[in-house]
Amino acid sequence: DIYSFEECQKLKIIYQIMNPEGAIVCEGNDNTTIEFGKNRKRMNAAIQCPVLWDLEHCALYKVRISLYREEELLDQDCVDFGFRDIKFDPDHGFFLNGKQIKLRGVCMHQDHGRLGVAVPANVAEYRIRKLKELGVNAYRCAHHNPDPAILDICDRLGMLVIDENRKFNFSEETHFIYVLSGYESPICDFVVCRE
Repeated sequence: DIYSFEECQKLKIIYQIMNPEGAIVCEGNDNTTIEFGKNRKRMNAAIQCPVLWDLEHCALYKVRISLYREEELLDQDCVDFGFRDIKFDPDHGFFLNGKQIKLRGVCMHQDHGRLGVAVPANVAEYRIRKLKELGVNAYRCAHHNPDPAILDICDRLGMLVIDENRKFNFSEETHFIYVLSGYESPICDFVVCRE
């Protein structure tokens, strides 16, 4: 999303996608006009034979997006992401990249002892590494949107994430809603279900 406080700005969006080794595998640009307020722009990219993210090989790509007005760089962001194929089968369970995986998970609240919820990234990483050593492969974030650092750590260490998001209406039809998405983490961030 691009937010503008000016009317009709002519901007250039440039993107570069780097593979896990850091080599640019795709790039492109788009000249566009941005209106006042929130603007959403989509750009298509094709990656030939991407390396898939999995529990043992955490292949993370990067996309760098730069926003220019004429030659002036206005903003730039770089985001990690992974490619994967997921499937839930009612008879055979969960599949990651065609391989059946038994989810061995824990439910984690974001707080950590005396630190409360102000958990430094190195403490969260220590905890997730210890969970992996115990054989855990799925981390359920309990009752809240987690610190983005936790999602980044799980991406890097090969931990699946079930990222809970409550819907606060008390209808008879739905008590909680979880939405299937691959936005923050390379695997099942949100799952649709009923309690």
